[in-house]
Amino acid sequence: MKISLLYELTNPKPWHERSEYDVWHQALEQVELADRLGYHCVWAVEHHFLTELSACSVPEIFLTACAARTKNIRIGHGVVLLPGPFNNPIRVAERAAGLDIVSKGRLEFGTGRATSLIEMDGFHVDPEETRSMAAEALEMIPRMWTQEVFSHEGPHFSVPEREIIPKPIQKPHPPIWMACSQPASFEIAAQKGVGVLCFTFEDPEALGPRMEQYRELIRDAKPVGQFVNNQIAAFTIMYCSEDAEEAATLGGRSAAWYQTSFTSKIHGGWRGREAATYEHQMAQAENIPEDVEWDLDRYAKRRMETGGWCVGDPTKVRSQLQRYVKLGVDQVLLIVQTGLVPHEKIMTSLELFAKEVMPEFQS
Repeated sequence: MKISLLYELTNPKPWHERSEYDVWHQALEQVELADRLGYHCVWAVEHHFLTELSACSVPEIFLTACAARTKNIRIGHGVVLLPGPFNNPIRVAERAAGLDIVSKGRLEFGTGRATSLIEMDGFHVDPEETRSMAAEALEMIPRMWTQEVFSHEGPHFSVPEREIIPKPIQKPHPPIWMACSQPASFEIAAQKGVGVLCFTFEDPEALGPRMEQYRELIRDAKPVGQFVNNQIAAFTIMYCSEDAEEAATLGGRSAAWYQTSFTSKIHGGWRGREAATYEHQMAQAENIPEDVEWDLDRYAKRRMETGGWCVGDPTKVRSQLQRYVKLGVDQVLLIVQTGLVPHEKIMTSLELFAKEVMPEFQS
């Protein structure tokens, strides 16, 4: 199983005048260390307006800096939002190809359609159209990378004959992924022959039926690109410490803060709203208390005992990761920068994990 990192660039209050600067540059130092330690890939999200939870509205810039500072770690655009009001597909293809060039062929290209109403409403995106817009853009982008002259006429996008430049240096093109949260998304990813990027806030085993369906359906895929990317990557939170008590207090509480923030900002906004293809988000919203600031200490303890967090001493973290191995996950994406864990502690955690945990899964 491949071990990677995932960044939101969290930036919790209280702020000071260099808060955002510190978050970005500390994350870049962490990625440089991860490259030296042998982590597989660094992924970065695209989010907008999600105060405290994510300062990563321009992931291509962060990832370009990652590429320039590293040699081996792969560069995961995870994910770029494909509905047109967020990003024109031509610009997506151009920027991704440029990132592949700068990274010398290390790009992993992840796609998505957005899950939060605060982002969709801010860009005047109709939730009822995100799936069809993202699907059309996903069909277009690999063709832009591989065809000398490209043109397209569809329900959402129209492009006259043009040469789309630059082209990626990975041939025929970088691996393509799609963010998936509900069963229908796993089905679409399989049918289109792209890899799955999925969430594991609950017990990892809950992913089992969706993963089995994906593996079955992808056998008959009609890939949007020129090859099938039959891989499943799942993200979770990681903090590894020799001191189990510190892991529970610092790591567990920080994980609880991140998950609570994510739940309130991503899912909470769906209260009272409906959209035909966002069943998962609407269901989650129904389970969120009006006061989403739960008792973080109790919540941390509960999630460390039953959830998929990789938080604890090396023995605990190894046992949690084994659950993902048994499921058949190809790659796990570790969130290490939750905003509450100090930079120095994150660096120590990355080193301890690489020394005491990672070798078991790389072999």
